[in-house]
Amino acid sequence: SLSAQGGGDHEESVNEALYVTVEKMNWDMTPGTSRMVFLIADAGPHMDYPNDYNYKDIVKRARSKNIIISSIGCSGLDSSADSIFREISSATNGTFDYLTYRQAFVDTHGKTQVILYQGDKGYVVNEKYADDSRWKDTGAEIFASESKAEVIKNSAPVTAGSSLGISEGASYKADRSLENNLPATITRQVQKQVKTR
Repeated sequence: SLSAQGGGDHEESVNEALYVTVEKMNWDMTPGTSRMVFLIADAGPHMDYPNDYNYKDIVKRARSKNIIISSIGCSGLDSSADSIFREISSATNGTFDYLTYRQAFVDTHGKTQVILYQGDKGYVVNEKYADDSRWKDTGAEIFASESKAEVIKNSAPVTAGSSLGISEGASYKADRSLENNLPATITRQVQKQVKTR
């Protein structure tokens, strides 16, 4: 019965969400207890709200409580939000990762094309690497750095069954819903904190 209203702009209430998380949650302050937060968003904070909180102040409070904030940037995250999320994570000894989506498309001849979506880019993976699962651990950038993918900017996943013209003379249809690396990313971030304790 819920419905969303308002919005229409790109930024989100990241400052308020961090404030409520750090200051209003009933944290177990027992020595030796790990305290972690996962900031998962596709946009940076509003910095134009009157009387709002400021993430820089909240980060200082998180550090004083030994709360680690790890950030996961979703599709559409622009470079300014990327910088802020990295700053938040770095200041609290957390990590920053991108949420990466994998979507397969099939043309009328049965040829498969895979696109990995990360941040504001899509990575069209070369056909012979279509089944390479390293994207779950490393994100999409490794495919571009190894020249195994072509980068397309301002790209976002499409609805399953939608058509996409990603190569000349061929039309591809999404053959299944999106996969993502969120479980692997959260697990990796938790494991990193366990190793440092």
